[in-house]
Amino acid sequence: MKKFLLRVITLPACVCLGSPADSSLPAAYAAVVHAVHEIVVTGCENESIAISKMKEKRKQLGKKTVFSEISLEPKSMGVVRYHPTPFVSGHNIMTTPDADGAYPGKALAKAQQFPDGQGLWIQYSVKDVVSGDKLQRHMYCEKYKFNLYCGSLPASYDLRAHMTATLTP
Repeated sequence: MKKFLLRVITLPACVCLGSPADSSLPAAYAAVVHAVHEIVVTGCENESIAISKMKEKRKQLGKKTVFSEISLEPKSMGVVRYHPTPFVSGHNIMTTPDADGAYPGKALAKAQQFPDGQGLWIQYSVKDVVSGDKLQRHMYCEKYKFNLYCGSLPASYDLRAHMTATLTP
């Protein structure tokens, strides 16, 4: 595996490499990690199975937990292939800024080089459609072939303090 130059960034968004099985993660975060891993294991070779597993896990963990599939193929890098919100599917997260103006999706280009099963955390912000407030979210993704299978939840934990390295675009 290639070695990556890693440094800490000060933007609100970040992409962090770390141990997804770390027992120090809060229960909600560990539940997302386990759900994403289960989605990858059961549905990685069949997109319809993966999508039904994402829907099942969202019902189990609640509506604030969102699962998605993101392309790592060179021609469609960063395109959201599946998201429960229809208008999000098809967007390219590499070319779209988050609510703070950062581009956390740009670092996903490096995920192409990761081995299958490598996990990463992404911190980003969104605007609430009702209130207009900025909300921080954390998304855990696992790579399989040319896809990232991801689960995101409202940020409630200091990921940067937890992770040993931060990956920058």
